[in-house]
Amino acid sequence: RGYGRIKEASVCGGPANQLLFVFLLLSSLFTGGRLDLAQVLGCLIIATALAVLLTGRVLYRGRNSVESHPDREKSYIPEAVMPAALPIMASNLALAALSQADIWILTHFLPRADVALYGTMVRMATAVSLPLFIVNSSLSPTMAEYHVRGDAGNLERSLRRITTIASILSFAVVACFALAGTPLISIVFGDFYRQGYVLLLVLCVGQFATVATGPCGSMLAMSGNQRSLMIISVMNGMLTLATAVLLARMVGVAGVAFAMAGGMIIQNILTLLAVRRSVGIWTHLQITGVRET
Repeated sequence: RGYGRIKEASVCGGPANQLLFVFLLLSSLFTGGRLDLAQVLGCLIIATALAVLLTGRVLYRGRNSVESHPDREKSYIPEAVMPAALPIMASNLALAALSQADIWILTHFLPRADVALYGTMVRMATAVSLPLFIVNSSLSPTMAEYHVRGDAGNLERSLRRITTIASILSFAVVACFALAGTPLISIVFGDFYRQGYVLLLVLCVGQFATVATGPCGSMLAMSGNQRSLMIISVMNGMLTLATAVLLARMVGVAGVAFAMAGGMIIQNILTLLAVRRSVGIWTHLQITGVRET
């Protein structure tokens, strides 16, 4: 993505690994019959290693554009990279931990049936945020380029229009779940999971808030405000975890769902406001005309 090679980045960033994994699974099934957990994990490890080698090969082919860059010596020394990289790493670790912590909390406090119910609804709700994932994957280099040029007006208009399109797609998914969620859950996962309908709607609200505020996290990182993103992610993550633990003991699985959805909403509102304060633009969906800048 840093080279502007969005197609290669999109393929290597996930689909290559998944396709190799599926290929290895099917090959193992056809040649050896049923698979146990160790064999499945082995296929996953091999697929991931092959995908990393493929990505490394593609990246190696683009080294000339870096080596010939006039600012190469200044841009790639550790003193220049680490102050930006470490806060981004901390933010990503905080968000990754938060995305798994709800399952850990439920496993500790509640029966396995509730864990299975909640985990299934989380998987379904992630479909709501898929459009934003595509936006973040393709627009990160563009955000940095517009910001360096100081073209805040075009940057804001572009981001808000794209966010609006992504929000419309996400809202369609939410509407589908709201109108036909119960029969859809029953068909895909079985009758037991029908009782997770309310959990699904609560989690969808949080996911939709993530889409509606746009790529504010990526914008904050791409504009040199990595420390602000780190502070928001770590502090909100700690608050969300504490709330989830409290509500899990008081309310149960529904309390964890409300805590996680609320955490997503607060995270994105704070990040959106930080982008406004630091960069001077909004990234949320466009309901009326975008402010001229």
